[in-house]
Amino acid sequence: MVNTRAKGAAVLVAVFALGAMAGGGGTYAWLRRDDIAAEDDRGGRSPRRLRALERSLDLTPTQRGQVRAIMAESGGQRRHLAQEMYERCGDGLRAHHDGVSARIRALLTPEQQTRFDAITAAQGDRFPFGGGAGRRRRGREPEGF
Repeated sequence: MVNTRAKGAAVLVAVFALGAMAGGGGTYAWLRRDDIAAEDDRGGRSPRRLRALERSLDLTPTQRGQVRAIMAESGGQRRHLAQEMYERCGDGLRAHHDGVSARIRALLTPEQQTRFDAITAAQGDRFPFGGGAGRRRRGREPEGF
């Protein structure tokens, strides 16, 4: 009888754990839907802005499509303007980042320094508009790391 109770309790705990994991995964997916949509259409935060306009202005489906097209069309220009602004004003931020990296690198062994250099080069400094030629955006760590 004790064995049956233990099995029943284990099944109950497993059901609750699986439910919690499914709920957490669903919540995470629901919260990330805007970010995923923004990555797909390269519209930045356009999906959030579009939904806010839909709620505030009661847009018709036709209007919603037209607003979405305007946002998609203007996204490239917005990114270009942001890149120009960063290039004009980003020297202080780049200098700060380079100083921090140099201080960290000084603490490392020569083997670690080599790996650190590879990681930072692959990351493309992870600044939204930074990095020179050959640097990746939304960088991934090099293979083997």
